[in-house]
Amino acid sequence: MNVVGYWHKGFSQPMWVMTNLKAEDGLASYFQRMKIEETIRDLKNLLNFHKLMNKRRNLMEKMVALILIAYTIALILGETLRTTMFSAESRKHKLFSGPFILLKLKPDLSPPVLAQARSIFSLTICPVQTRV
Repeated sequence: MNVVGYWHKGFSQPMWVMTNLKAEDGLASYFQRMKIEETIRDLKNLLNFHKLMNKRRNLMEKMVALILIAYTIALILGETLRTTMFSAESRKHKLFSGPFILLKLKPDLSPPVLAQARSIFSLTICPVQTRV
């Protein structure tokens, strides 16, 4: 068992990770998992996913599909905005997720940003087949 301590600048205490991997691999795996956790948190909080109360399964599946499509659009637009608004080294670039930037900071959506996001969306999402 390996224990890794990581003290991020600005925090009052270190973060401890226990793993059976090598220390560096365990820490890298933890940071990748945190991106997934932040995405789920954003999905639940920013899009009010936790308030869904469908009574029939087919309606719930359609609602989840629509919310995931909306989240994907917010993610693509937000990440595009994040790269244009903040440099990769800035604190805010690391602090804010793409959907948070789009939904909470309410930036102006310029035509070049929309065109870039539209091309990413059409390459990644449009080929996916869905029953909705």
